[in-house]
Amino acid sequence: MRIAIEHAGAERGLLILFTGDEPRIAAEATTGRGQVEVTLHQTSVSPAELPESVLHYVIRTRESVALDDASAKNLYSQDEYVRQKRPRSVLCLPHHQTNEARRRALSREQFNRIKVDIGYSAER
Repeated sequence: MRIAIEHAGAERGLLILFTGDEPRIAAEATTGRGQVEVTLHQTSVSPAELPESVLHYVIRTRESVALDDASAKNLYSQDEYVRQKRPRSVLCLPHHQTNEARRRALSREQFNRIKVDIGYSAER
């Protein structure tokens, strides 16, 4: 998580894992004082913590969502988290465990492009 947050230029990142059928926040990484701090959690997903509509879309489709300007009108504009927290950007990537899923995952070039877009948005 630390490396992903640093390379994306993000202020915050969450690791969501499933406990049974329920997604839960397993870890949170935040930036501050020139470093990335990772805290382990076992908390429920809630609109106060993340844009649930984005998470549900990624869970359902197993496709990535990258909003480089979350303030612009988009499919997720009405999400409670987006309206209240007003994040500059949002990136949600599915974790694939099978070989078939790995073939459907983002290519390295696509992932690097997303990181550049997200990093650029964070600097605006």
